[in-house]
Amino acid sequence: MGGKVSGAGGGSIHFLAFTDLESAELIANDSSSGAGGARIFLVGKTHGGAAQLKMFGSGAVDISGNISDIATGSIEGDGTLFLGQRLLSVGHNTLSTTFSGVIQDGGASGGGGGALRKVGTSTLTLSGANTYTGGTIVEGGTLVLDNRTGSGTGPSVVQVNSGTLGRKRDHRRRSHSWHRERDRRLPRPGTWRHQAAHPNDSEQPDL
Repeated sequence: MGGKVSGAGGGSIHFLAFTDLESAELIANDSSSGAGGARIFLVGKTHGGAAQLKMFGSGAVDISGNISDIATGSIEGDGTLFLGQRLLSVGHNTLSTTFSGVIQDGGASGGGGGALRKVGTSTLTLSGANTYTGGTIVEGGTLVLDNRTGSGTGPSVVQVNSGTLGRKRDHRRRSHSWHRERDRRLPRPGTWRHQAAHPNDSEQPDL
């Protein structure tokens, strides 16, 4: 399938069985009525293809009910992404995006040990305090960590096989008279642990 699918606040959309999302744009919107945000469920054996998964506010995308791991194009927004026990591969389109919401285990079907894999040539920036526990793999493109609290990649290690792992840091004088942003990149392969959020964050080899 292609095109745009947008869920309204309080509603839900289920993609079942052998749905191939191809280049679809899926949007789980926030709620303006207090009924809770929209939820999009990828269950059965849904294929993410090059789809854009967007979730905003109390909106959420839930892949915990899929019977296999999922590859998709990109993730974006400030909502919630439930992984359950699945591995989500992101980067199968050319879009560089920022996700500032929360990526976590669990979801409607439960499960723990969800993991994230960055592939392709694009840049994915994670700026939320994520809690998924299955680890992170960088196999292509760039993964940038810009979280101010918690860990951008949860409590587990980050394995860099190819591509680039980086972080953004803000440097401010007490007078706030200037603002300068610096990218620090860790280009070499290895296993890293993102231990804390900036301004005193660190990425150190997991020895």
